[in-house]
Amino acid sequence: MKDEKGHKYGRLRVMSFSHVDRNRKPHWNCECDCGNNAVVVGPALRSGHTQSCGCLRRDKSKIMCQSRVGERSPLWGKKREKHPNWKGGRITDNDGYIKVRFPKHPRSDSGGYVLEHILVAEQALGEYIPKGHVIHHINGNRSDNRIENLWWFPSQAAHMEFHHTQGLSFPDAVRRLA
Repeated sequence: MKDEKGHKYGRLRVMSFSHVDRNRKPHWNCECDCGNNAVVVGPALRSGHTQSCGCLRRDKSKIMCQSRVGERSPLWGKKREKHPNWKGGRITDNDGYIKVRFPKHPRSDSGGYVLEHILVAEQALGEYIPKGHVIHHINGNRSDNRIENLWWFPSQAAHMEFHHTQGLSFPDAVRRLA
């Protein structure tokens, strides 16, 4: 084991030996230029993988948020309607469903978005759809939220049964919304 005491790697100065882990790698007590202390594994120190206590990453992210002349980017802090990429509160998720921003809705996610087909069905019914109930797209197109294309199932089980029997007999379990 090479004695690293006194060496400087990036912003870290090695102060003393800490311990050897179960993989027989030495750990060193280091002091960062910012004044914080860190325990760093020897190979990460020598390879340059660890160069600071974490302050280097914070400083780099501050720089990335600034323009070339040192001022903050004109988009800094702009959200929703004020951001140029705002699309009126409508997004398409990874599964192809359209979501609409409606933060006060009982079914809104952490970002304040609700599936559009839920909103369309609720508007047609005149009431909130309880959790556990499922809205089905008849033509299979998840972005086609016309009322004529939506069926309402009272449970996920009824919805799955419909798919397994290919929709042959469901006058009771299915409620066409149009």
